[in-house]
Amino acid sequence: MFKLNSYVVYKKDVCIIIATKKINNIEYYTLKSVNDPSLIINVPTTSSLQKVMTKKEAKLLLERIKDIPLLDNLNNKDIENTYKKLILSGNKEDLVKIIKTTYLRNSKRIKNKKKKSDRDEKYYNQAEKYLYTELSVVLNMTYKEVKDLFNKEIHE
Repeated sequence: MFKLNSYVVYKKDVCIIIATKKINNIEYYTLKSVNDPSLIINVPTTSSLQKVMTKKEAKLLLERIKDIPLLDNLNNKDIENTYKKLILSGNKEDLVKIIKTTYLRNSKRIKNKKKKSDRDEKYYNQAEKYLYTELSVVLNMTYKEVKDLFNKEIHE
């Protein structure tokens, strides 16, 4: 059971538990989305909520960014399925792989005077949202600070 004011992940969205209540003899958490504070969600306490990562896990992840490999041998036929699978895995390193891979793929396209891939951009934005929101909550930083820190690690 989670406590009030705890941060949790519900369906990839970082939320804070703002209340508990009973409806028809079923216990519910009332969650408020970090990304969209107007979004209030009531979920049974038996729902599959996940703890946000610890500060230690977040710092280790940031230290390992350079060591996390890019996705390779991606062909246009399988790439979307690979991205979807990694997004759904719940593994933070998988999100890093998507961010690094899509960023570098689009950078290469721009360098070659081509437009960014819409598919890569879509999954890049999704992975960033999920990962950076959680890191910002855990590390008590703004989303932009986390993004800047992450981009610095990718470029070094």
